[in-house]
Amino acid sequence: MFDDDEAITGRYGGEEFVVVLPGVGSDVARQRVKEIRRQVDAKAAVNCHGAPILVTASYGIAVMEEAGRFANIRELIETADQCMYQSKRNGCNRVTVVTAPVTTAPT
Repeated sequence: MFDDDEAITGRYGGEEFVVVLPGVGSDVARQRVKEIRRQVDAKAAVNCHGAPILVTASYGIAVMEEAGRFANIRELIETADQCMYQSKRNGCNRVTVVTAPVTTAPT
C-alpha cells in the first residue's frame, strides 16, 4: 500500500503541481487525488468582506501500470498534463486518469 512519506510533490509550470506516487496503480492514485480534491474543495482560500472565496482544481493522472506503455518519464508527465487540460475542458474540478499515452494535444 502507498505511504504518503514516499510521495514526491512540487511545482510543474506556473500554476501546475505534480505529485509522484511510486508504485501506485490507477485505483489508488484516483482515490488519493480525490482525497486531495475533497480537501481543496472544503477550504476557503481567502475571506473577502465576510464571504469565502472557494478554490477548485482540475487534475490529470497518468499511471504506468504496464512496462513500456510510456516511452519515458517526460511522456508520462506530458500525458498527465494533457489529462489535466481535459479535466478543465470538461468542466473543471474533475479528475481524468489514463494508463497509456494520450495522442491528442491540449487546445
